[in-house]
Amino acid sequence: MMDKLGVKALDDKTIVFTLHAPAAYFPYVLSLWIGYPVRQDLVEKGGTGWDNNADGLYYVGNGPFILKQFNDQGISLGANYNYRSGNPKTNEIKVSYIYDSSTALQAYRVGDLDAFIVPPELYDTVAKDTQLTSEVAGNIGNCTSYFAFKTTQAPFNDLRVRLAVAQALDRDNWDKTILIGQNQQTSSLIPPEEPGYASDVNKLSFDPAAARKQLESAGYANGQAFPTVTIPYPPDLAPRMEWLQLQLKNNLGINVNLKAVDASAYDTLLSDPSTVPPIYMSELCVAYTDPHAWLTVGFNSAYGTQKTGWKDDDFDRLTTAADEEQDNSKRMDLYLQAHDILLKQASIIPMDFSVTISLIKPNVTGMRDYPSFQELIIPGSLNIANIEVGP
Repeated sequence: MMDKLGVKALDDKTIVFTLHAPAAYFPYVLSLWIGYPVRQDLVEKGGTGWDNNADGLYYVGNGPFILKQFNDQGISLGANYNYRSGNPKTNEIKVSYIYDSSTALQAYRVGDLDAFIVPPELYDTVAKDTQLTSEVAGNIGNCTSYFAFKTTQAPFNDLRVRLAVAQALDRDNWDKTILIGQNQQTSSLIPPEEPGYASDVNKLSFDPAAARKQLESAGYANGQAFPTVTIPYPPDLAPRMEWLQLQLKNNLGINVNLKAVDASAYDTLLSDPSTVPPIYMSELCVAYTDPHAWLTVGFNSAYGTQKTGWKDDDFDRLTTAADEEQDNSKRMDLYLQAHDILLKQASIIPMDFSVTISLIKPNVTGMRDYPSFQELIIPGSLNIANIEVGP
């Protein structure tokens, strides 16, 4: 069976992967948890619970730290003095699970924690504390939120209508009334500083005059004769959908109806192409920072991951070619062209990037300068071997 997987060990230190087609993004995939080495004999010995044994008995990795303990109180990591790049600068790293965010913040204040990933409900508290704000480290996360259209159904099967909506949304107002410092507004899908990002790809900024012209060209001048649109939404999205409703009314003269439904019913609507809402709020979160994850996996029609029904042959062709292209400069240009098509076709309207905010004590080095959206537990985890706590 192993032979059919296309994976073969040439020797103790060399693994060969045989793929069906060129895949320039493949190294990113291997960097995920699915690429971490494990010992087959220990996995078999540990059985179904090998990966969550409290004492780490069945896991042997190749990183700078060794798992010493793992339970519902936290994680303890000890230095791996056989690490291939030399000894870690810290002998031990302890991660405490504190389930009450206010308790965790107090633990940070009194020095029981050296670093703390701040949950959104505490952003305002941190922002009002001058001592805490001086210790803040923030970076773009791995999720982009966007409004999406059901492009196979009138009126949003008309590109002019979609463009009208896209240009009628005031992101500065979105920032002030919805985000309130929690996320970062955007009009592109890929976040800044990530591979494939380009500032000049943002084509559909707030322009109510242009939006009204688009709507008029579609036959709905000042919103007149616009068909009745009812938008179901789950309760947690009420502020965002009410904001959208007001923007469409104020900037286009369009009246849309909102209908709150419970979360399970909403999920059922999204799971059936025939009942996908005409406009809905969605979020794309990626596991690795290659444009393949944002564009191909997110919106290439062959992947079937998006619910809009949108399909563009040029977009599919460009992303497929980019996935296989070995010249990185050419790859990024192909993805840029595809990104441009996605936004100009307005099947989605990107609104904001997620942001990860951490508090880090001034005497901790090696964390602040290595931000990553993979910081789910330890800030600066990509540089974990060089994290150090000074006097």
